[in-house]
Amino acid sequence: MIISEFLHQPPRIALAGAVKSGKSTLLNALIGDRLAPTDTSECTRIVTVYRHHPHYVVEGVDVDGITGPLPFDRDVHLHVDLGDRPPAAFRRLEVGAPTPRLEAVSVLDLPGHDSLSPDVRDRARSYLVADDEIPVDAVIYLMRHLHVSDVAFLD
Repeated sequence: MIISEFLHQPPRIALAGAVKSGKSTLLNALIGDRLAPTDTSECTRIVTVYRHHPHYVVEGVDVDGITGPLPFDRDVHLHVDLGDRPPAAFRRLEVGAPTPRLEAVSVLDLPGHDSLSPDVRDRARSYLVADDEIPVDAVIYLMRHLHVSDVAFLD
C-alpha cells in the first residue's frame, strides 16, 4: 500500500508494553467489543490490526506480504485458526469488525516486547520502526510499574 493511501484513513494507534500489561484489555475497552483475546497467559503473539469493516473478517499477512483470509470463530473473544502455520509465519493479522468506534480509529495490538519467545519479542520491537509496515500515528505504552525492560524498550 502506498503511504499516501494512509492519509485518508482513520488514525492508527499502537498499544505497546510488556507481556500482561493490559494491551488487549485496553483495546477491547476502547473499541467496545471483546475481540482481542485476554487470559492469564501470553495471548498476543502476532501484531494484530483492528479496523472497521461491514462484517467480521480476519486476514493474515505472511512474511512474504501475501494476504489471505483466515477462518475464525467468536464465543467470548475472536479465535483465529492459523491452520498448521506457526505465528512466526505471519507479519500481522488484520481484523475487520462492524464496531462503530473503529470507524474513527484503527488499533494495533502488539505482542509484549519482553516475550520469552525471541521471534515474538523481535516482531513487537521492530514493528514500530520498520519502513515497510503500517505507519503508526501514536503509541500508547502500558506498564504496571516502571521496569528496566520498559526503559530499554522506550529508549
